[in-house]
Amino acid sequence: MDSPDPHEPVVVLSTSSDSEMAIAKSMLQAGDVPFATRGELTADLFGVGRIGGGSMIIGPMEILVAPRDADFAREILKDLREAEHTS
Repeated sequence: MDSPDPHEPVVVLSTSSDSEMAIAKSMLQAGDVPFATRGELTADLFGVGRIGGGSMIIGPMEILVAPRDADFAREILKDLREAEHTS
């Protein structure tokens, strides 16, 4: 098994919730964690728009960070993920 590429971005959140995505981005910004998103606006390009966030065509929205920031980002987002599972 190959080890992960140390330069390849790591997905730390995958969601179909617009509100969860917005909160997660805010939390990472507050923690000074650089990130990128995937799938947020792409669904609009297919002419179907976002259906509850994400898209049936392209899948959920994701937040990606550098591998060196992944553990810290997951720690920041831990409370968000736990709140989602208790709702």
